[in-house]
Amino acid sequence: MPETIFPEQFIATIRAHLKLLSADVTITPDLDLVAAGLDSLAMVSLLMDLEESLEITIPDSKLNWETFRTPQSLWATVTELKAA
Repeated sequence: MPETIFPEQFIATIRAHLKLLSADVTITPDLDLVAAGLDSLAMVSLLMDLEESLEITIPDSKLNWETFRTPQSLWATVTELKAA
C-alpha cells in the first residue's frame, strides 16, 4: 500500500519520529508505531510537530497510546480535530 494514503506532510512527520523504521518500509495505516520506535519522548515530539505543521491542538484527552497506536488512529484524531 503506498504511503500516499495520507498526506505526504503527515507521513514525513511520523517517519521523522520512528527511529527503528527502515527507510524502505512503507508506512501503512495499520503500522504499529510503538514497534517502529515511537516511545513516550518521541510521542511528545511527534505531537508538537503535528500541532505545528497541521495547525491543530491535540487535547489532553487524546494524549494516549490508543491515539498514537497506528497512523490510522492518529490520522482519525487529526481529521476529527480539523473538522471541528
